[in-house]
Amino acid sequence: MLRLEHVNMVVTNMETSLQFYKACFAHWNIRTKGNANWHGTRRNCLHFGDDYHYLTFNDMRTGEPRDLSSNQVGLAHLGFEVDKFSTLHQRLHKALSLISKALSIYSDKICTTSTPMDLTWRL
Repeated sequence: MLRLEHVNMVVTNMETSLQFYKACFAHWNIRTKGNANWHGTRRNCLHFGDDYHYLTFNDMRTGEPRDLSSNQVGLAHLGFEVDKFSTLHQRLHKALSLISKALSIYSDKICTTSTPMDLTWRL
């Protein structure tokens, strides 16, 4: 058997990323957090998930995020399946409101939906 255990991401803002994914995966929890030296760079890290899958966030970011409209090498997106889109959409809007207040950048255009299956967030 082969299964996907985790996805490791370097993020711009660990708290913002955590709030977004808490809204997506309401049943997940912080499994562990700490800091370490990664090839000479000090980083904070956090594991967020359940007993089967988790996301790892690292804050040792350098450079600019990949341009998703380009053909640059790198992760383009993560895909998730949801049973009730309306419930998820409400949780995400609530989380965005909290994140935006903390960052003072609220805009209704941060979340765009073209179909119930297409949800794009720009944080």
